[in-house]
Amino acid sequence: MTLLKDAGHTEEALCIANILLERSEINLPLRAMIQAFVERPGKPWRHTIDQYLKQFRPFRLSYQDAASRIFHFTVRHAKAEHHENREYLDCWCDETLGNSDIEVLKHNWCLRFDHIPDEVVITPAEGLWRPELAYVDGGIPFTEPISYCLPIKI
Repeated sequence: MTLLKDAGHTEEALCIANILLERSEINLPLRAMIQAFVERPGKPWRHTIDQYLKQFRPFRLSYQDAASRIFHFTVRHAKAEHHENREYLDCWCDETLGNSDIEVLKHNWCLRFDHIPDEVVITPAEGLWRPELAYVDGGIPFTEPISYCLPIKI
């Protein structure tokens, strides 16, 4: 259920949780954990963000960084992702102030979900949804064929 919820499928996770609760063979600790999830499936703003992502619709949100500074973002493309065992919103935003990345990537932000304030208000934004995050093409040139670089194991 947690994986479904983290991937933005809260409704499906709740459905599975309710089916599991109907079963009598679930042990008490697991039942208590599932019941706690059903009673509080997550922050209300997460459902709102998931809806905007499914609709490919721009939105505005507030974010508090690790130094407790508040930023306001207009999100035009986003994906919920896992990095280093945490949930993040990888997004392309209009705002670039405070992003020290290279110029072409300045609109890309990686926002930790647990840094979005509980009382945040998520509102729709005017404009278009972008098809993807900004990116830079790159490559690794090899001077020798790669087959010569790999050790042979017998």
